[in-house]
Amino acid sequence: MVSKEKRGGVLHRRSVFIQAMRRKTFESGYFTTADIAEEADVPRSTAQDWVNRLIQEGCIFVKEEKRGRSPARYASRSAMPKSTCRRIFTTVDGDDVEIFHECLSSGCAGFCEFHHRNAGGAAIAVSRDGMMFRERAVLSRASPLHLERAAVGLHSVELEGEEVVQTIQSVKGGPAYSLSSMMGAAKGVSGVSVSAKDGVVTGQVRTRALIPVTVGVDDTDRKGCGGATFALTHALMKYLTESGDAIAIRHQVA
Repeated sequence: MVSKEKRGGVLHRRSVFIQAMRRKTFESGYFTTADIAEEADVPRSTAQDWVNRLIQEGCIFVKEEKRGRSPARYASRSAMPKSTCRRIFTTVDGDDVEIFHECLSSGCAGFCEFHHRNAGGAAIAVSRDGMMFRERAVLSRASPLHLERAAVGLHSVELEGEEVVQTIQSVKGGPAYSLSSMMGAAKGVSGVSVSAKDGVVTGQVRTRALIPVTVGVDDTDRKGCGGATFALTHALMKYLTESGDAIAIRHQVA
């Protein structure tokens, strides 16, 4: 049980309800108005008022609408797992396509690198640079995956108009959760569709077809220049990407 509301303490009451909602979400994955009324020891109408208020504030969301005698289910946003996929984008040069997954941790990037490499499929090259996972493929070339030795892999890549559609297949469980609930929240993804059959989960991930651009700068470390090539190129990369129209992939000093 949580403590009763303090008279006149709106911020305190808000904190009490948010904590109760987070706790119930952690414990059960959701909560109902009756759960919060019991947890906070308040009338159900008071609990519903706070549920409605916190939905408007964006702190909680409706997980399941009310159906017949089954009450609506809600969940705290801050208690739900966040997407580990920060951004996914793709570049196309002729028939060659490169897929970039910017992850929130090097562990996630390492997991994808390991399994995509072992799965075979359409990926002809797989690499990782810190928290950036990269793979190259050829458009319209589908290849069977070896999901008996890997959990997830790239099956095929297609170009539809100005969008790249990558078909990813995985076993059920964590990798499938990534397809259904993580990639769709990544920046740069315009849509994800997921289906399951015979123990294999197939997802189609849509992203814009971007054009790869390589900028090379000759050596500036000469007498009288008063600068350094690495500093100049890094500043140039920052300038070109500030508008958001370009995405920085890598800064390399040869």
